[in-house]
Amino acid sequence: MKIFIVFIVIFTLTSIDTSFSSERVKPAKKVKKLVVLPEIQDNEFEQDEIVLSGIVLDRTISRFGKEFVRQFNLSWQEVPATAGVNLVIKETKLPRSGTRLVIEVKGQIIYQTYFGMRQKPMKDVVRQATYYAIEGVARANVDMSGPDLAISGY
Repeated sequence: MKIFIVFIVIFTLTSIDTSFSSERVKPAKKVKKLVVLPEIQDNEFEQDEIVLSGIVLDRTISRFGKEFVRQFNLSWQEVPATAGVNLVIKETKLPRSGTRLVIEVKGQIIYQTYFGMRQKPMKDVVRQATYYAIEGVARANVDMSGPDLAISGY
């Protein structure tokens, strides 16, 4: 391992004579410190890097939205091969009409639903959101470089 040697000059000490004598004051010696630092290699950081994936990010506001995220997260964990997929669930309050929940993958909306002032049965909505999320993740991972595919994927 290569070692870099760094010399740091802290400061020069000088003595101050407060008397009014005509003697010359000798400056003190320079103080030097030796600091030995190991070389930092870029490869060390890449090997120890922690990668987070398969996250469901909760951006909801209300208690109803938090409950939706909790139940959706439980059903999403049961789906195979979703370990590398990051989802964002956002909630927007709509005045006098309830809330809007949106599920996004890679910045694209893959599912959207509205909850009125009266609550819908949560399990049916979560099941539907899970199915749409699976389909949306599959669409997001489709290779769009082929000439026979349109922008929409169909």
